[in-house]
Amino acid sequence: MVWILFIIGIDGLAQGKPPMIGAYPPVATMTECFEKRESVIKELGRPLINYQAVCIRYDAEGDSI
Repeated sequence: MVWILFIIGIDGLAQGKPPMIGAYPPVATMTECFEKRESVIKELGRPLINYQAVCIRYDAEGDSI
C-alpha cells in the first residue's frame, strides 16, 4: 500500500482549457502524503481556489491491470 498526492487545477476552464492533473511520486505513509500536501498548499496559497490537493491510498494487491 502506498499514498499518492494528486493536484487538480481548473484555472482557465472558462477559456476552454482542460483541467490540469498532476501526481507526485508515491510515499509510504499517509503522514508523508499529508506533509507534502501541506507544502504544496503553502506554495500555491490559501484559500484553495481553482485547485485541490488530494492524498489517495493505493493498494496494488488484486489489481488486474
